[in-house]
Amino acid sequence: MKRIVFATVAMLAIAIAAVLVIPRTGRKPDARSILIAAAQAAEEAKSVHIVGRGDAGGRILPGRLDIWVTPRAFYMRYLGTDGTTVSAELVDADAAKWWFYVAPRAVQYVADLRPVVDKVAEGISHMSGELVSGEVLRQAFRDTKESVTTETHGGRKVATLTFTRTTDFPARGAMPDRFVFEVDCQTNRLLTMRRYVKPEGAPEELMEAFDEIEYNVPLPQEIAAVQVPTGTTAVQAVATADGSNKRLVLVMASKGIEIQRRDFPRD
Repeated sequence: MKRIVFATVAMLAIAIAAVLVIPRTGRKPDARSILIAAAQAAEEAKSVHIVGRGDAGGRILPGRLDIWVTPRAFYMRYLGTDGTTVSAELVDADAAKWWFYVAPRAVQYVADLRPVVDKVAEGISHMSGELVSGEVLRQAFRDTKESVTTETHGGRKVATLTFTRTTDFPARGAMPDRFVFEVDCQTNRLLTMRRYVKPEGAPEELMEAFDEIEYNVPLPQEIAAVQVPTGTTAVQAVATADGSNKRLVLVMASKGIEIQRRDFPRD
């Protein structure tokens, strides 16, 4: 379940540094440079809250994803169509705690982050920009056709960026793959994201989406202190941190079995 529920964030949380292609001075901003500016604006925000829908093997999940990122904490939950929490995760540097809840197993894994808390705090502090673009930004630049259009909505100028390419999905084969981003031209903030695929002989379908993105919205206290349902088993886990100069890999394991993995950026 965790591999499916958290597919969107796993896909999005990849460094963008390798693809920063800034246009020459004097050139009209293109789709790439606008999206880069949106990632930078998100990283400068105090917090980011994303409401969206994720994917599972190339098909959109019916429930809702809620993601919060602050300089010191990362929280995500997946809600089913009936509004109940299917899974949730909190990585909190201030509390030095990492927990991961999976409703179908009725288990909450809990790990002490004190041995690696400084590394974790460093990684979380760089997540906002990556959640706004990340892998989408990197992949959208690869062998794509791109376009930019602008419209005014409610007195606000909004740029619509479109990146189209062909992607080979392991479970579904190669098909056209289209990313659509809406960016506020005044603030450079990403407003929405949609990803569509077009199976052969079938209508285009939505694969994943960020329906709403809020900035400088703190993590709600009731979420940080969420109470898991009665009957949930608490399982002690161990957190370890490894990686390179550019990435921090945080791993949660219990009884020698990997339970969850997080990949954070570094400076």
